[in-house]
Amino acid sequence: MAGDVATGVRLATSAAFQSLEEAYATVAAARRQLSYQREKYRVSKSAFREQMITYSELLPDGRTLAVRATVGAIQVDWGDGFAATHLPGQALPYPEGLVTHTYAVKTCPPEYRETHPSGGHCHPTLEAYPITATFVWTGDYAVGGPWIELGTLPSTVTVAYDVDEVQGVLQS
Repeated sequence: MAGDVATGVRLATSAAFQSLEEAYATVAAARRQLSYQREKYRVSKSAFREQMITYSELLPDGRTLAVRATVGAIQVDWGDGFAATHLPGQALPYPEGLVTHTYAVKTCPPEYRETHPSGGHCHPTLEAYPITATFVWTGDYAVGGPWIELGTLPSTVTVAYDVDEVQGVLQS
């Protein structure tokens, strides 16, 4: 009987990890949903429609194995020396969202930097900022009792973001 339960747990856990692969697909979809407005970069709300992925299965002994994965944090490296960590609930569309960043220097192709009169206002080497977002997934499981932590699993995506214009703002 104990061997049957262990085998059932292994099979169900394997299926749960397949569900975690679906979580990676959600991250890929989130990457496609990234949007921007002028020099600010925001993550679309639809990218975080499902902040928790769950899976459950009835084991041979009648108990239920439940597995869940949640995004606990989003770490963003803006590619210009600034980085920040956000909670998933902060990644909402403008104007509610808190995942924003303002760039001080626009990016340009090398030819523009070298030949255009405004080329000196461009970043000296970048054609686009490499923005890296790391989604930190946390996994837990339960078999008829309290939740037991499986650990964390980071999933990272990087996109190139071209800043076409930077506007000065007077502050008092």
